[in-house]
Amino acid sequence: MRSGRAEQAPLLIREAGRLFPGRLGDLDPWVPPWRVEPDPRTARSARPQGAGLGAPLLAAHPATCGAVAELLGCDVVWETTDPGPRGAVPVRAHPAAAMALHALPAP
Repeated sequence: MRSGRAEQAPLLIREAGRLFPGRLGDLDPWVPPWRVEPDPRTARSARPQGAGLGAPLLAAHPATCGAVAELLGCDVVWETTDPGPRGAVPVRAHPAAAMALHALPAP
């Protein structure tokens, strides 16, 4: 902080004020948020309902994902799978909407 980063001190102090208890007496029973075990009854899945398994975006861009994995120090091992149909699924599922869009005049 002394070597030219003193302007960031107010930001760090404000962030610490949000994170840590405001009174000394509250510090003993306080548990850091990163140490709190989530309640399995209230924890929700990060995946939305109906989301399929796998990651089509990762499979579509393996070079980008490999570069990020190397930056993070992970071993880059790819198992390719069929990403499934691309783009045409909504058209097949809703042909009337597709035809209505096709009938619109081009800008």
